[in-house]
Amino acid sequence: MKKIKKFIKNPGVFFRDYLNKKHPLILNELNYPKQDEGIIIEKNINLELKEVVNFPIDAVFTWVNDNDPAWKEKLYKYKDINLSERGAFSSDMARFNNHDELKYSVESILKNLKWIRKIFIITDNQVPNWYIEEDEKFKKLLLLIIIKLLTNNIFRHLTHMLSKLIYII
Repeated sequence: MKKIKKFIKNPGVFFRDYLNKKHPLILNELNYPKQDEGIIIEKNINLELKEVVNFPIDAVFTWVNDNDPAWKEKLYKYKDINLSERGAFSSDMARFNNHDELKYSVESILKNLKWIRKIFIITDNQVPNWYIEEDEKFKKLLLLIIIKLLTNNIFRHLTHMLSKLIYII
């Protein structure tokens, strides 16, 4: 009787609820219904807390200062060379916009991931404006691995190259 009243009073809500129950939203790659995501995440976190890590783990970031004139000159010089070999958005400026993601990522690691041994930042001869070498909180941060981008080939394939060679660090 309750469902009939709901159907008569609010047919849109009735069909929404019916369809959500019959065909739940799946917004993840594991095909879990949306209402189960919280449970899955909680179980995964509990499992991760029980895991013992007895080997060193480092964090590695790549970063560029999108306001650096020298870097911009390199970007504009090489960004359209062999564009067909790369992804359609590989030289899109949105990839390089700086919103202090690196700063917040590093601070989050320093605060929450105490087991991280070192934090590496790979950059093109640049230093983030928030980094202070003498600051005690950055003692884990090894700044910077400087890469001088001398050739257009290195510049064009930097991300690919780093992903292949990052294990050497």
